[in-house]
Amino acid sequence: MGEYVQQLNLFGSVNPHFKLKGKIKVIELFAGIGSQIKALKVLEKAQGKNKVFTIEHHKICEWAYNSYVMYNLIHTKDFTDYSVGKTKEEMLERIKGTSVDYNKPLTMDQLKKKPIEWVRKAYNSCIATNNLVDISNVKGRDLDFTDNVNETVVMSYSFPCQDISLSGNQASLEKGSGTRSGLLWEVERLLEERERERLPLPNILLLENVANLLSQKHLSHLKSWEEKLSSFGYTNHIKVLDTAKNGGIPQHRERVFMISILGDYAYDFPAKLPLKYKLKDLLEKNVDEKYYLSEKMVRYITAENDKWTGNNGGAIVNRTAGVTINTAPTQRRCDASNYIAEDLPENADLREYLNKNERERGIMIKNNTEQGYLFATEGDGIDISTRMEHHRGNVQKGKSQTLTTQCDRGVVVKK
Repeated sequence: MGEYVQQLNLFGSVNPHFKLKGKIKVIELFAGIGSQIKALKVLEKAQGKNKVFTIEHHKICEWAYNSYVMYNLIHTKDFTDYSVGKTKEEMLERIKGTSVDYNKPLTMDQLKKKPIEWVRKAYNSCIATNNLVDISNVKGRDLDFTDNVNETVVMSYSFPCQDISLSGNQASLEKGSGTRSGLLWEVERLLEERERERLPLPNILLLENVANLLSQKHLSHLKSWEEKLSSFGYTNHIKVLDTAKNGGIPQHRERVFMISILGDYAYDFPAKLPLKYKLKDLLEKNVDEKYYLSEKMVRYITAENDKWTGNNGGAIVNRTAGVTINTAPTQRRCDASNYIAEDLPENADLREYLNKNERERGIMIKNNTEQGYLFATEGDGIDISTRMEHHRGNVQKGKSQTLTTQCDRGVVVKK
């Protein structure tokens, strides 16, 4: 991160801080359900009665049907029926580029097969939110502002993370890659078009994405992007924040933030808030038994063998700050869950306590099972023959193995 540190003098940044004032027009590319404008509205409200700035929704660009419909329900709350007098073809033209799976846009034939009520809802939501829908079809002038002196324009562009996230497919962020994360470079195109047409640029650009954006695989592309923004006249500030935990919420959620300000301006990332609550303070005290882990699942979570690395070195319970729940299909990251065990201390490794209890009851024989061992109690026969090719050891419950002269077989007895 040293390459991103701004030049300092003995007393701090040599640049002044940008002051928000007046009307703040907000443009949200890759808007989702509007978390960016929600945060800005919180800042506006925090000013109290003597407001220095006000937040105004201006434009969004969001292709996902469910997201932009929800955006209207949460933020703009405009339920006017703009479809009155419009033909289906006219409405389809306005919503083309819409996606229902967050992966690809619907074709025009697919859109035509949609029920008229679905089309109306999509159309009305797009009009109500000033939605540009598909960023690949947006022109620089479509951002629709002509003044960044008397008004401040803030544009967010938290582009899709699927191709850079550790939970995703790690495809590419490279320009021209055609990936969803590669849509970042559409933002470059929009800024270039506005500069070419001598239209003003947004005063502030906001980027939030997964921390893996700073990994070795993607860092060169991020540097190229930063250099491009610098050529437009932006001063860039980058930092990884544990957003929830640093904000006083007991959850780990690391994200990289990039604040780009048009001109030579300093920026200070917010200070950490003290963590007043722990994960257990936010969970229900009485839960249904179906949410309790069975003994089989405890074995699965705490498994230790060459094939299973899901616990990443530990199965932690009673976490101080919870981990972000992984909803990726076909993935079962048991370590990435928030388990509570009342009789164990904070941030306890469940394996340590499980193994301790079992050592008191008997012995563990290494074996290529899910948990990585077989458990032998008094009276069980064990075989740890070095000649065995397919497993490390064997246990026969209540039976003695045939004894050999190599002393690699025996019966468990208590002292």
